[in-house]
Amino acid sequence: MIEDWIKTKDQTGEDVYIGEIEYRPFAQQGNRDNKYRLLVKKKLRKDGQLNMFTNESYDYHAIVTNDFSSSLDEAIKCYNRRGACEKQFDILKTILVGIIYHFQTCQKYCILIF
Repeated sequence: MIEDWIKTKDQTGEDVYIGEIEYRPFAQQGNRDNKYRLLVKKKLRKDGQLNMFTNESYDYHAIVTNDFSSSLDEAIKCYNRRGACEKQFDILKTILVGIIYHFQTCQKYCILIF
């Protein structure tokens, strides 16, 4: 459980809280070698709806990483930039598929006039 939440601002300038804990997914099975870092961001919900598990009105987002060398804030910013890049690739692929589909159907039904 995260005890020390750090108040900061997100990309939109809104207040968020960030925290971290060490995570060992298979410690009960005797595998204690694999440890990960769980980075958590919580943001106050505008509608005030309570979370069923925490009984607080926050939205939670988490990142699991094995990077223990970066600071908490640096690691979250790095993964946010990576997510933004992945989103741009997704948009580009969607556009590209639409263009390819358009020209394939156009070739079937169009007559070129020179």
